[in-house]
Amino acid sequence: GNRNRIEPRLAMSSGGKTTSFLGVDDQDGKDVEGSGQPMKIPLERSVSAYSEQDVQCGFWVFRGRFWQRLASKKLYVLLFGFVGCLFGSTSAYFYGTLSTVEKSIQISSKNAGIITAGSDLSFVLASLFLSYYASNKRKPLWIALGILSMGLSCFVNALPHFLFGPNVQDMIQQDLGNATVTSKGSNNLCDESRLPPDCSTDLGNLKPQMLLFFGSFLSGAGTSLYFTLGLTYLDDNIRKEKVPFLASLAAFGRRLGPMLGFSMASLCLKYFVFPGVDPGYDSSDPRWIGAWWVGWIVLGAVLLLVAPIFGEFVMVFG
Repeated sequence: GNRNRIEPRLAMSSGGKTTSFLGVDDQDGKDVEGSGQPMKIPLERSVSAYSEQDVQCGFWVFRGRFWQRLASKKLYVLLFGFVGCLFGSTSAYFYGTLSTVEKSIQISSKNAGIITAGSDLSFVLASLFLSYYASNKRKPLWIALGILSMGLSCFVNALPHFLFGPNVQDMIQQDLGNATVTSKGSNNLCDESRLPPDCSTDLGNLKPQMLLFFGSFLSGAGTSLYFTLGLTYLDDNIRKEKVPFLASLAAFGRRLGPMLGFSMASLCLKYFVFPGVDPGYDSSDPRWIGAWWVGWIVLGAVLLLVAPIFGEFVMVFG
């Protein structure tokens, strides 16, 4: 026989249409070999190649008719741009409040740079390993994991205020007759007699700095998962001619993030680090420390609320 002759492939018949193992459609149910037409093999998997659960919204026990409302490409694009805006806000908020954080928990500018590098380090690691591994899995769940990681990083960034922040009594100005003094406790003063790990003029308090580095590390991993897999998921499920337009809409939402983040930082720093407490001086005083931690709580809460929604998206749109 002819060695170049194409061997018959397994076929699935649906009505009068036969789909070959290679995905070639034969309208009349005849062999395509003798048609004289070039064989067209699609580059993408057809929806029929996925299981029923892959084309339905939801995961685990969260399945049913209600969740199928999320099977919308437009909704995905809107949410993708919205969360991208939140991601941009976290970065801008971090830089907008960095000087206040340095003053609040005694962090040197050198160590602040190391903390910032944590997000870059995790971004590279996640891009090399997690994004490749997750590309063959259910992308929406991994995207949700990236959002969850960013949300947790926001709460981690706020923890130093509650665990290592200044004492409220140390920040309040007191009137003694005609003299005005400000109470300063040992929490805000570095005494040489204290142990170096707890207080050092060169290193500062290492414990809150380790927390901030961990928060920065989480944010980098979340950013990598979200943007790498998010754009891939968009490209896989939308017609190619529409991808540039929809990707531009999502990018527009992300560009609003820095403006929102810096505005939030400016607003939060107008309030005293202990909301509801009057320290006896205003924000023009060099002793003033703004409520830098409030924005992290707000951003983290919104991200944690949005993350499960992304996990409900289908693996592939029908």
